[in-house]
Amino acid sequence: MTIAAPGARPPGAAAMTTIRLLGRFAVEHDGQEIALGSFGGRLARRLLRLLALRRGTLVPKDLIADVLWPDTPPADPAGNIEVLVSRIRRAMGDRTLIRTGPAGYSLADGDRCWVDAEEFLAAVHAGRAALAAQPGEALASFRAALDIWGGEPLPEDTYADWAQADRRRLSLACLEALDGAAAAALESPGAAAALEAASWARQALAAEPLRESSVLLVVRALAAAGDRAGALAAFDEYRDRLAAGTGLAPTPQAHEVRRRILAGQPEEPVPARAGHAGVRPGSRCGMVAGGSAARPGRQAAGGADGGPGGAGGQRAGRGGARPRGAGRGRHRRPG
Repeated sequence: MTIAAPGARPPGAAAMTTIRLLGRFAVEHDGQEIALGSFGGRLARRLLRLLALRRGTLVPKDLIADVLWPDTPPADPAGNIEVLVSRIRRAMGDRTLIRTGPAGYSLADGDRCWVDAEEFLAAVHAGRAALAAQPGEALASFRAALDIWGGEPLPEDTYADWAQADRRRLSLACLEALDGAAAAALESPGAAAALEAASWARQALAAEPLRESSVLLVVRALAAAGDRAGALAAFDEYRDRLAAGTGLAPTPQAHEVRRRILAGQPEEPVPARAGHAGVRPGSRCGMVAGGSAARPGRQAAGGADGGPGGAGGQRAGRGGARPRGAGRGRHRRPG
């Protein structure tokens, strides 16, 4: 999958707006980052994150109100939401990007706006679709996804109930992209491709040490690179780690991979499997992969961040052209 990076904007073309939700929240308009203070407060920024996650979909006002004021809503939620939308439109420099619909709002789809989380998920989906029949194309898509990945999804909403499902979905997609890149690289001949596969899988394993699919990819990649001893050691380390952490044993399919490597037999493809429960809390791919972040305390109810009465975010996901600087991911591509 190719992600185009726009160059100079043709005369008369609409300005590009970029919204980043991975690693940190940031908004750029026509190549210039918009100061977060321009949005007039945290609630307007949270509302924009909510709309960006659901780009092209009408988000009802009652859902917006639940996200912005999970405890005590203001006397006039709809009025406060209108104030926040006005602030977002003014800060973004393009009032048409936020559309008003029947009892709700949406962030316009189309190529005038690019959302990193949306483009990341689109690249992961493309890689997944191509993996079985076109591993080379799949590898390019997974690499593109990991180039886009900037770090923890929605870090400003770590403890917000509304964001947990999206944070988990994006974090798991990151792990899937790492495993997918490893699996696709394994389909290419040569030791260099095998070592690339091992590197991708090790990054997933660093995020979730008990993720069996990642372990088996590391094991298979090392064996393919000619390091049978290293492959067996990686499996045995995982087996011991799993027993110590959970009291469980590797699956029969995993033991079969080890047996074949030990016997020097050709490998058979192993279907990707989720890791055992009890993964390490916290990962390079984002939030706790096994559940929601603990919430230390509820937000105080309030007005629209200094405006009349109050406003802040709930679930979401969607693509566009890739802007300059989109590839600020934290995953190192094997050299």
